[in-house]
Amino acid sequence: MFADLGHFTAASIRLAFVGVIYPCLVLQYMGQAAFLSKNMSDVHDSFYLSIPRTVFWPMFVLASLAAIVGSQSIISATFSIVKQCLSLGCFPRVKVVHTSRWIYGQIYIPEINWILMVLCLAVTVGFRDINIIGNAYGMRASL
Repeated sequence: MFADLGHFTAASIRLAFVGVIYPCLVLQYMGQAAFLSKNMSDVHDSFYLSIPRTVFWPMFVLASLAAIVGSQSIISATFSIVKQCLSLGCFPRVKVVHTSRWIYGQIYIPEINWILMVLCLAVTVGFRDINIIGNAYGMRASL
């Protein structure tokens, strides 16, 4: 979980992790383990196969939205870290655009955005196959 202490307090981060994130992760892994104990042949795609068919599409949408939030947090974290490095003098000067006049901390750094795009394309072109990317993440993709 990405959290910048400039945006959230330490207590709110602890409360969110202990009260929401950790219990959800434990329940998800326990459910997946229970499913795999009965269906060992479905290990290749145990997350989606363990979901009851009636809630498959809502879970698919939720997982897609979680991926979007995760990618946005990587972008936000990169911008935040670069801005902090700039203020400490540890990073070459780049243009920082403040996107909101009223909310402090909403920034956009065009050069970093381009670098992230190029790195994303390099990873995609470098792996060339979704199964190899899945193996890099430690799971087998089956499309």
